[in-house]
Amino acid sequence: MAVFTYPFTVTDGCHRPFVPIKVINPVNGRFALYRCLIDSGADKCMFPDAVVKQMMSVACGPKTKSKGIGGIPIESVPHQFMIELMSQDYKEIAWKSEIMKIDCVLHSQIPPLLGSSDFLYNFDIALNYKNGGVIVIDI
Repeated sequence: MAVFTYPFTVTDGCHRPFVPIKVINPVNGRFALYRCLIDSGADKCMFPDAVVKQMMSVACGPKTKSKGIGGIPIESVPHQFMIELMSQDYKEIAWKSEIMKIDCVLHSQIPPLLGSSDFLYNFDIALNYKNGGVIVIDI
């Protein structure tokens, strides 16, 4: 079992669990590197439309309503991507997904979110705020 550690990212005075991810468009092979927020409260991964535009992705389903914070509906469109969890320096692939259908919102007001049922369930994750905010992921 491999262990990867990541420091928290401090934004607006808050320590947040962002991890390095490579997102791949399986249709055209385009890829980009992102820092994605681990969101244990999110049922599924969700990406902003900036990812869709950069990856030149085409929707794989109709526009729908996804549940946002507090169950408030958010318009989204499903797109197919593959995700690779990278080491902190982006040099090593820690884990890679099969092709996933990810709901993408129609704005860029959120960071890419990594949700529980399609991403986080693959790992044992510890968020250690007390000792410097370290994310430990056992794969």
